[in-house]
Amino acid sequence: MDNFREAVLLGEMLGTRCKLAVPQTPLVGTPGGYTGRLAGSSIEFKDFREYHPGDDIRRIDWGAYARSDRLNVKQFHEEIRPRLEIILDGSLSMNISNKAEVSWTLVAMLATAASKTGCTHDIWICGRDFASLPNSEEPPKMWEIPLFESNGGFMEAFTVRPPSLQDQSIRVIIGDLLLPDDPAIVLQTFAMGASALYLIQVLSAEDSEPLEYGNICLSDSENDDEMDLFVDRSAVKRFMETLRRHQDIWHDACARTGARMMTLVSEDFSASGDLTPLVEGGVIEAG
Repeated sequence: MDNFREAVLLGEMLGTRCKLAVPQTPLVGTPGGYTGRLAGSSIEFKDFREYHPGDDIRRIDWGAYARSDRLNVKQFHEEIRPRLEIILDGSLSMNISNKAEVSWTLVAMLATAASKTGCTHDIWICGRDFASLPNSEEPPKMWEIPLFESNGGFMEAFTVRPPSLQDQSIRVIIGDLLLPDDPAIVLQTFAMGASALYLIQVLSAEDSEPLEYGNICLSDSENDDEMDLFVDRSAVKRFMETLRRHQDIWHDACARTGARMMTLVSEDFSASGDLTPLVEGGVIEAG
């Protein structure tokens, strides 16, 4: 847990160096922008309705009253502060190497950048179900950080209890994406009603390019299954090809939904703290 605490403090510091990129147009196939469905106090006109006692008389359309002898008031779109919603993979596989620590650094960095940009935010942990992180609106150093203990996927958690996502929110999924879920279904689900959707894949060096050869025992981090296996260069090559195909499926699903995906190697990010891939991916901006 001390490692997680240090990770969020690092993320909080990194977040002061950037700001959240707020999209000006919605995702492909999603309606609307940042105006709300309810009436509010912004300057963008929405509609007229009949006057009711107690309404602000400054909103009465006196010109229409002179023509029709009926009192109507002007309605305006409600103003909505952009909202960031972070979905964090809480599965056991995130405990490999320092993927969990890097993920918490990214969460804290994004939350801090969102606050700096004037956006609200929420953090959802995908475990057996989706649970909102307590005190997530507080500075990261105040967070109660849970352990990564789930052995399921996003869609399984959705069937138990889905997250309460705000319409037109900016959504960022963080995890290794080494899941049994169909990427197309996952992205269609999270893209629904979003103004933007980003995927940050966090892999360990061992995930992205295993270097151990010979007779080894593979242990499944999520169900404790074990397998004795002889690993040579051809086996590593097959693994790398399988990983690339898996990533291609995610990239294809992103292209169909308008989402953007970027991949970080946890050890490399820990060593450099380089935010360039996230800037190039469009999720944050320098400053």
